[in-house]
Amino acid sequence: MLAKASIDEVCSSYHQDIRAKFNRRWRIPLPEGQMACTDCHNPHGSITKPLLKTDTVNETCYTCHAEKRGPFLFEHAPVRANCLNCHDVHGSNQQTLLVAPIPMLCQQCHTMTRHPNDLQTRAGLGTGPHPDERLIGRGCLTCHSNITARTILPDRSSTSDGGGRCLR
Repeated sequence: MLAKASIDEVCSSYHQDIRAKFNRRWRIPLPEGQMACTDCHNPHGSITKPLLKTDTVNETCYTCHAEKRGPFLFEHAPVRANCLNCHDVHGSNQQTLLVAPIPMLCQQCHTMTRHPNDLQTRAGLGTGPHPDERLIGRGCLTCHSNITARTILPDRSSTSDGGGRCLR
């Protein structure tokens, strides 16, 4: 029998930093009661440091997101390595639990060599002091779609010259 009303309350009493993430705009549906800490974690022990129920972070994510498992023709290496490279699973202020806004997230690994755009900063976002139309909307995802697991090739439609260079 638990001293607290739920296992989630027990967990959050120890992990207050994680509990704070549930106040962010994008989060897993734990506060709504649609998930519990024990859906992903084993509080009694595990072979992984975060006490995951599976052997890896990705295997844990795939229990709910099976469509991301693959294999796919083109796989984005950071996704295959670890979902946490791009996502904060407990909560984020960025859409789809991203750890940084796009394109800043993309620029952590991808340089702008041979790319028509300059290095983008938060100042260029729609809410920044110098909005840049290349950042408004979907940023890198305007041309490079389905990063998660399907393809990282640019859309070769009318906005591209066929060689991956944007015509805009």
